[in-house]
Amino acid sequence: YEAGLKLFTQSLEIAQKLFYEGHTTIAKALNKIASAMLAIGESVLAEKKTREVIDMLTNSPNKGNIQLAKAYDNLGSIYSETGRHEQAIDVLLSSYAIKKDYYGVDRDYELGITLNRIGRAYDSKDEDTIAEGYCLKSKEHYEKFFGPDHPVTADVYLNLGTVYISLNQYEKGMEHYQQFYKISIKTYGLLHPNISQAYFAFG
Repeated sequence: YEAGLKLFTQSLEIAQKLFYEGHTTIAKALNKIASAMLAIGESVLAEKKTREVIDMLTNSPNKGNIQLAKAYDNLGSIYSETGRHEQAIDVLLSSYAIKKDYYGVDRDYELGITLNRIGRAYDSKDEDTIAEGYCLKSKEHYEKFFGPDHPVTADVYLNLGTVYISLNQYEKGMEHYQQFYKISIKTYGLLHPNISQAYFAFG
């Protein structure tokens, strides 16, 4: 991620020389920098970069640009990781509205990403019935675009497993954990961090 962060920073510097403020290319570079910062645990810096994108695009002709939705996705992840789940839900719903208008039904996985994050945020608030609804919608989008055995789809299986355990539906919970484990083993092998998540889930 550190190497990626360096490359994204270089990309931003070039874009700022070539394009006007608010251009999609600049916003995209800032979003990638924010995502990389979040991945290495720099949530404060990631939030600062994300807010740059939001402020820039909100005040530009590109207000409905997909990069604004991606910035909301990043901010939603930051809010969730720092315990601000209600704020996470608000910005993720904004992201979903932009994506739905921008993509229609052609990019199901993009809608699935945001729906999964909304479900996770509701689960963190112990609103598990609402969380289930969003995760099931995400699962539908993921399975339609990637298929049921893809590692991206596995993420929503893990979330659904957690939701069903919280709802005392243990059989459904374990079924989804098993799906997550099966895909993770096949994709990554025994020593990947996803496998430890599965073992933790099996508890």
